[in-house]
Amino acid sequence: MFGICIQGCKLPNLPFDVAFGLEALRNTVHSNPGAGDDSDQPDSIRFVRAVAQILRQRSLTVGAPSPDITIFVLQPTVPPGADPSAFTRQPMLHNKNTSVEGQLWLVGPVAAHGLWTSLAGLSEDEAFSHIENDLKIGDRPAVVYDSRSLPFMFRYYYNGIGALDEYSEWSASHTRITMNEVFEVIDLVHRSELVVPNAQSAPLKLWKDRGKYIPSDSAEVKIQASLRSALSGRFPTCSILVEQPNTAGRLDLEIEEPDATRPGHFIRHVLIELKVLRSYTIGGNSISLATRNKVVSEGLDQAIAYRTARRTLAAALCCFDMQKEHSGDKCFTHVKAKAATQGIDLRVWPIFAELKKFRTRTTV
Repeated sequence: MFGICIQGCKLPNLPFDVAFGLEALRNTVHSNPGAGDDSDQPDSIRFVRAVAQILRQRSLTVGAPSPDITIFVLQPTVPPGADPSAFTRQPMLHNKNTSVEGQLWLVGPVAAHGLWTSLAGLSEDEAFSHIENDLKIGDRPAVVYDSRSLPFMFRYYYNGIGALDEYSEWSASHTRITMNEVFEVIDLVHRSELVVPNAQSAPLKLWKDRGKYIPSDSAEVKIQASLRSALSGRFPTCSILVEQPNTAGRLDLEIEEPDATRPGHFIRHVLIELKVLRSYTIGGNSISLATRNKVVSEGLDQAIAYRTARRTLAAALCCFDMQKEHSGDKCFTHVKAKAATQGIDLRVWPIFAELKKFRTRTTV
């Protein structure tokens, strides 16, 4: 297994109010994520995260291949027209000793309980056809768990098993998360939600006055929220922590995973420090190059300090360029050498105030 495991659950023998200080309480909560850990996320993301936790525990408990495929569908009730007597209720689905293999599970977003029916003896095509044609829930988000051979894998069909080409796949065992994987998620969010004003939904509007190139004073917070949601879906066995206080300050984003093999421990995969680069203040005053360089330098120093304090495996300074004229990688010229020696990745994404400038860009 890759990674450093940090003890996060076993507390010292101290009085209650001392032992359960802020950091100790945070560690306990995030080492043992429950049904409310992602309550602010869409149901589809909560579903895949909940199922992923179940499958991670099962892969450790069972350890041996199963002859049949397992499918979870985000469908908490028996579909209309289906025979209710064909399904059995399981009120404690999160119990790692509950056998899930070789069954079709109908569950809600937190998958704490569910209804199941056997898929034993069915081929993949027969199981998929039953869901799509008989139960008519082929358009519902689904997770397919393949424990028939090692390593155990699971696929998330976010548009249902009726859309066979649209899925993400993970291993049911621990693997190290790379910065390239994280950057792929940010690239997608940037292209689909951030890059131009018409891509931004009403809650995600990043400009206070885009005609004057003045970003919203909450632009960084909105970008952070958008990234957290996307990272939660991409890494379903992890907690995506935001604004975590520690001795070095408050970090922006961290990808952290409970270590299912060592109770009370977790793996801190990736830390991300976010910065928005601006040409003008909220009041419309021009921001000097020296001030923008200082923002980048401080961001790098924060990333270094947070990574040192938390012993995170990887870290990055991610800048979103909302300047009137984008500077590209030049914004890192004065910090590149220091970042390289400290092992901090640097990346910048441009955000356009005008669709015309986006269309005539040379690169994104």
